[in-house]
Amino acid sequence: MKATKATLKAFLRKNKDVMFRRLSYFDGMYDGVVGSRDNGFKPLEGSFNPDDKNRLGFEGLWFTSRDLITPYNKEGMRGFEIYNSCGSFVLAVKDP
Repeated sequence: MKATKATLKAFLRKNKDVMFRRLSYFDGMYDGVVGSRDNGFKPLEGSFNPDDKNRLGFEGLWFTSRDLITPYNKEGMRGFEIYNSCGSFVLAVKDP
């Protein structure tokens, strides 16, 4: 099954304790994507808003029209890893 933005929306609606991990982000000083220094998981801040097409209502997320979404299952966490021209991040919950 291919993960899509609709898959992520369903994941965010279904799970209340989603954690966020930034892997890289766009930095205007370098005019490109750079690796994040803080790679730990943190609680996702904000509330789900499907009308916010770029962030879905959450801080730190950024979606584009060309997102690569892959399953994530590491370190006792399961969810999705998202890559695009603005950076990469993980959305996951603790694996029961």
